[in-house]
Amino acid sequence: NPKRILEWFSEFAFDGGSDHKRGAKALAQFAFANRDICWEELEWRGKHGQSPAVVATKPHYLLDLDVQRTVENFLDNVPDFWSSSEFAESLKDGQILFLDAKFFLDLFVRFMYDEDVSDVWDAVEEFVTEESFSSLTQHLLITLEERDLCRFLELLGGCFDSRVESWDVVGDSSSSWLGVVVSRYGGDAESIDELLLLNSVINQGRQLVRLVRDENGDDEGEVLKETIADVCRGLEKGSSFCLLMRELWKMKHTEVIRILGILSWTVQFRLSEECQSPDSWESLFRENGIEFRRSSDHSLMFSHLRGFNLLWIFQVDLPEHVARYCLSTWMKWFLARQK
Repeated sequence: NPKRILEWFSEFAFDGGSDHKRGAKALAQFAFANRDICWEELEWRGKHGQSPAVVATKPHYLLDLDVQRTVENFLDNVPDFWSSSEFAESLKDGQILFLDAKFFLDLFVRFMYDEDVSDVWDAVEEFVTEESFSSLTQHLLITLEERDLCRFLELLGGCFDSRVESWDVVGDSSSSWLGVVVSRYGGDAESIDELLLLNSVINQGRQLVRLVRDENGDDEGEVLKETIADVCRGLEKGSSFCLLMRELWKMKHTEVIRILGILSWTVQFRLSEECQSPDSWESLFRENGIEFRRSSDHSLMFSHLRGFNLLWIFQVDLPEHVARYCLSTWMKWFLARQK
C-alpha cells in the first residue's frame, strides 16, 4: 500500500543526523550494513544515485530517497531485509499496528483461527500470562458485550475458593471480597448492573456513601435516604429481621448475596451519618453490649466484638468494618444452614 509504505519508511532525520525513526531507521541501517547486496536497490529522486561513502558523510541525502520505489524493490529483490534484526527492532514497540489497525486485526484473527498458527497462540498466551490483571481488565473487558462479560465472570468464578470460610474476610482486601462475590455470583447475574451494584456496596461502600451525601437536596437523594432509614428501622426490629432471614431460604443464591450486601451497606451508611465522634461510638457500643476501654493514646480497645480481639485507631473506617462484619456473619449463617 503506497500510503502505508510512505508512513512507515519516510521518517529520515531532517537535520542530517542519524536519528531516523521507525522503518526509515531500519532501512538505513540495513542498507549500510549490507550495501554489497542491496545498495543498488535504492531508488533516488534526481539524475543520479548516491554512493554509500557519500551518504555516510552526508546522511541528509537519504531525504532524496524515492521511498516507495525503494521499498517495492526490497519486497521483490531483498528478502533478507524483511527477516532482519534491523526491521524486527523497528516493529518492537507495536506502533506499526496503528497504521491500519483493522488490517492487522483481521490478519491476526486469520492466523489464530483459519490457519491455527502456533506461534501466534504462544504469543497470546505469553501476553496474557505476563500482563497484569488490572491492565487486562481495563483493556479487554470493556470490549465485551454484557452476555460475554457474564460468561467471563462465570469462568472466572471457578478460579476462586467458594467455601464458607471465604466469608471470614473482614479487612480492607477488596480483591478478596470480589473473589468471593464472583465465585458465588458468577455468570448467574440476570443483568450485569446487579453485579456492578453488588460490587459497589461491598468494595466501594465509602464512595457510595459520599455519592449519596453529594445528592443532598436532590429529590432522588432524599428518597434514597428515606428508604435507607426505613430499612434500618426494619433491621432494629428483631422479629422483622428474622422474618427476612427466613424468606432468604426461598431465594436464589445470587438474590441472597444481593439483598444482604445492600443491607450491610445501609448499616455502613447509617453509622457514617450517626457515629461521627468517640462519644457516639461509645454510646452505640454500650447499647449493644460491646465491651471496650479507652487507652492512653485515645484509641478504643475492644475486649469483645462478637469473637474479635482488635485494636482500632479512630481513623480506621469503623462503619465499613462493621458493615463488612455484618455481611460476613450473615452469609456464614446462611451458608452453614444450607448444608
